[in-house]
Amino acid sequence: MHNLLLGGTKRLLCHKPYGWIHGKPPRKLRFRDINNISENLLRLKRYIPREFSRKTRSILECKRYKATEFRLFLLYTDPIILKEMLPSKIYNHFITLSLASSIMISQYYSKSENYVSYAQNLMKHFVCQSIKIYFKKKIRKAAQPLQQIIRRVIEEGNNTECTNIISNDSVKLRKEHFNGPLINDCTSQYMQAQTNHYCLDISKLSDRVIELKNNLIIEVKNIVSCKNSI
Repeated sequence: MHNLLLGGTKRLLCHKPYGWIHGKPPRKLRFRDINNISENLLRLKRYIPREFSRKTRSILECKRYKATEFRLFLLYTDPIILKEMLPSKIYNHFITLSLASSIMISQYYSKSENYVSYAQNLMKHFVCQSIKIYFKKKIRKAAQPLQQIIRRVIEEGNNTECTNIISNDSVKLRKEHFNGPLINDCTSQYMQAQTNHYCLDISKLSDRVIELKNNLIIEVKNIVSCKNSI
């Protein structure tokens, strides 16, 4: 994924001729828009859960971003933030890369030939549109690594099986407390529920909002243990 994150995504922001942040007009965004992007990223900081190794920071620091920060930028924060900041043609071009990347990293969708084929078409479209938008001689070197990403995903899909990583989780309850709301027959209360893949923490807004299997998003108010169940 480094080809995608430290290669393609970083170039969109930092490339001198056409980068949105550190490039030159007309591709470089207005200073007001750059400030708005930074402000929105900083507002989101308190909502980023602990599963992300790095929080959001000012877009002006994008030259020093790590790969995990470009991943957060590409997949989660900036498809929302950039919608009102970029011209529609440039934004749709960016979303093509974001959507293709989301499919490729998904444990579910990356195992489907149809979705991988769709991601491949999106990536090809992204490269072709990059040539039209940012001029061929400027992106020729970046095109081949992006196409190689799809081939690597296909190879991985042929060698692995999709497994359910949630159902076998062992939950560890931590930080007992006595101040939360309770339901019948429940007496033990905890601040945290830790699994192998995520952590719920009712003391932090960023770690207490979850999505249920029916796609309902809820805020967890308390974690309780009732007769050996949670």
